[in-house]
Amino acid sequence: MKAEHYYKNYTFCSKLGAKMQECIENRRRTHETACNDYALTLHSFDTFLLEGTFDDGLLSREAFDAYMEQIAARGVSGSYLHNINSCIRYFAFFLIRQGIDCYLPPKGKFRRSSPKKTIIPSVEKLKEFARFVDAEATCVQKTKNWKCAVSYAVVFRLLFLLGLRISEALDLQRHEVRFTDCTLYIRCSKNNKNRIVAFDEGLASLLREYDNAMEQQLPQRPYFFPGNAKGRLAMVPFEKWLKRKWKKCFKDSCEGDLITPHCLRHAYTVHIVDLWASQHIDFKKMLPVLSKSLGHSSVANTYYYYHSVSQNGQAVERFIMESDDVIPQEVRDAFNN
Repeated sequence: MKAEHYYKNYTFCSKLGAKMQECIENRRRTHETACNDYALTLHSFDTFLLEGTFDDGLLSREAFDAYMEQIAARGVSGSYLHNINSCIRYFAFFLIRQGIDCYLPPKGKFRRSSPKKTIIPSVEKLKEFARFVDAEATCVQKTKNWKCAVSYAVVFRLLFLLGLRISEALDLQRHEVRFTDCTLYIRCSKNNKNRIVAFDEGLASLLREYDNAMEQQLPQRPYFFPGNAKGRLAMVPFEKWLKRKWKKCFKDSCEGDLITPHCLRHAYTVHIVDLWASQHIDFKKMLPVLSKSLGHSSVANTYYYYHSVSQNGQAVERFIMESDDVIPQEVRDAFNN
C-alpha cells in the first residue's frame, strides 16, 4: 500500500501559470518525491515573470537567463542553481511535448554570466561582529541554545584568525587541539593532507575557556566542537547562523546574503598579505610560509586567493597590534628571521 503524500498548493498568476499548474499535476501523478520542491521552484519563477517584463506567455531564453542571474546574485550554491535549472528544463520539456515552442535550458550545471562575488569583510567589521556574537552568546547562557551560540562564536574566530576551512574547524577532535605547544593538528584535509597550524596564547586562552565549559556539559566528548549524538557541529547550520547574525549585526549592509565561511578564509589571506605590503616586507618570500599554513597545494593557489579578491584593505596594521592572536606563530617566526 502506497503512503499518502502531502502536496502544497500554490497559486500561479502569470500567463504561463496555467501550464505550470498542469505540469505540476502531471509530475505528481508520476513522481512521489520532491514534488513540493519542484512546485516551489515554478512558483518562484511564476512570481518573477509576473513582477518583471517577461510575462508574455512564453518561456524565452531572456526570461530564463534573467531569472537565473537573479537567483545567482543571492549567493546561492552551484548545486542549488543546478536544481533550479533542472526544474525549469523539465517544465520546458512539458511544453514541447504539448507542441508549444519554448527555450530549452541546456542540460548540466548552470554557469553564471559573471563570477559569484566574494566579499572581503574589513578588519573593523570582523572585530565588531565578534563582539556582537559574544554579547548574544552571553545573553543565551541559560537557554538550550547556549552550546551552539558559544561554539559558533569560537568557530568564527578560527576561520578569520587562522584561515581554516570550515570543514577543518568542525572536524577537529579534542586531542587535536594541543595546548602544550599551541597548535592545531589538521587531519586529512583537502587532497587528504595533514598539517599543523599554530596559534598564539591569546587564542589559546579562549580555546581553553571553551574547552573547560564544554567538558562540564559533555565529559569525554570526541570532537572539540560537539554536535548531537557524539557527533560534531554541522556545517549548514553554521553557514545559516553566519548569514543570519551578519544581517542582524549590519542591518544597513547588503553583505548578509553573500557572506560565507570561505569569505573569512579569503579575508585572512588578504589582510595578512596587505599587512606585509604596508610594512614593505617581501611577501613573495613569505608566501610559501602562508601557503603551508593555509594548506594550499602550491604557492600559486595562495597567489590566486590574494589577487582574485584583494581590495587593498586599510587599517590592517592597527588590528594586528591590537589582536595578538591574528598571525600564526610560524608566520611570526618568519617575520623575525
